[in-house]
Amino acid sequence: MLTGLIDYNGKTCVFKLHKESFALEIEDTEEREKLPFLGVAFGFNKEPGNELQKTGTLIAKDFEKGKAIHFHIKDVYQSAPKTYKASLISYIVFDGGETSFDGLEIQADELNWFHNISLAFEHYKYFEDGEGELRLKPFDKTTEEFEFDLKDKLIKGNLSIRRDVTKIATSPLKLNSTLNYQFEDTTDISMANDLVSLTRQLLEFISYRKNLHINKLILKKKFDHENYSIGELYVRYPQPEEKEEEKIIRERIISYPLLGSSFTKLLEKISLKKVYLRHIPVNYKSINTITPARFVMATAGFEWQFEISHKAKSEENKQKYEKERNEVLDFLNEKIEETTGKKEKKFFDSSRRFFEKNQSQLAANIMWALKESDEVLKDFIESAYTMNGIESEDFKRNVIAERIQKDRNTFAHGNLSTEFNKLIDIDLSVLEWLYYAMVLDDIGVSKENARKCINDLFQRGYNYR
Repeated sequence: MLTGLIDYNGKTCVFKLHKESFALEIEDTEEREKLPFLGVAFGFNKEPGNELQKTGTLIAKDFEKGKAIHFHIKDVYQSAPKTYKASLISYIVFDGGETSFDGLEIQADELNWFHNISLAFEHYKYFEDGEGELRLKPFDKTTEEFEFDLKDKLIKGNLSIRRDVTKIATSPLKLNSTLNYQFEDTTDISMANDLVSLTRQLLEFISYRKNLHINKLILKKKFDHENYSIGELYVRYPQPEEKEEEKIIRERIISYPLLGSSFTKLLEKISLKKVYLRHIPVNYKSINTITPARFVMATAGFEWQFEISHKAKSEENKQKYEKERNEVLDFLNEKIEETTGKKEKKFFDSSRRFFEKNQSQLAANIMWALKESDEVLKDFIESAYTMNGIESEDFKRNVIAERIQKDRNTFAHGNLSTEFNKLIDIDLSVLEWLYYAMVLDDIGVSKENARKCINDLFQRGYNYR
């Protein structure tokens, strides 16, 4: 808990901050009869529990070190005659006095392997007598710079590797990759909040899970061409109940070199909500758990991303699908009319009913996307089915597509008691790979690197060089 003094409604009050819940309590310590009516900033209120304000910034100082604090509030309400409570979006604890800022440094476990910390090593050697040496590359050899637009504002950034040396730990040298953003000097915390949200979404995409671990958010300001820390930012977001295993964090990730120049396009697409992320699993364990909800969400992820990435092609494909479907129906109608055999007539009649009943575009879109992504996914798809003893007829594009559509419709219509088909786990994997193939193609990643991205992220075991 953090405590101190806060400016509230023109008065100095006492605050208590519950860090984990981002809940702020404000206590007016004056006599009840001296309490003024709430000013214009927070509205007029008499009844406990009434909401007073939606957004704003409250300024405070902590008791322990006298550091300035800015609380970015979501809402404030009066809980008792002398007590107010606020829920926070974020807050800043300044190193000293309050100041503007023009930079943000983000430290996260996933970043250490996205921009691999091993890049910092130039030479290391150990000798039998205990002597050893370790040499690190200079910063300019391990830093990747980029820039992109966020809400019509230019953001400059870099991926770099931070070196921290200490004599009071068993590992005296600690390396951490950091993601750094630079922007126009401001006191508005919303820019930093937006960049944190964008980074979380980026990390979700490159790791295909939501249980990310952001270690630190440092606000910075440039003085004489050098960036200095001016305080630490804390942003409210769902914290994972359990931290992911280090091996998973390290090995199941898309690395920066495979994205290359497409990295900035990925950031821009995410900021414009042109990369669908709601279907991403909570953690690695849930990736390997098949449930009706997970299957439906995965198909929703494909459908949304297909619409985003291939809208024009989707319309063209829809028209082509309808034309071909109608041609097939005409053909089947003719066959039914001219066929006299009972068995043959029944076959054509059941085929016609199937085509009349199945008007969904999902199967057609999956077939089209699989064909477009064949060069990227062919190895993964063939090996996944053949290793499980599945005949080639069962993993043709049209068969996979129809099977996925059928299962999606079954679950979406509430038939949860229906047993999973024996191929549903592989079909779901294909759908996940297909989603990544579409996004990576959309941001301009080469087919070769897209193969490597999917191979690494889903640990398919191919030794692509």
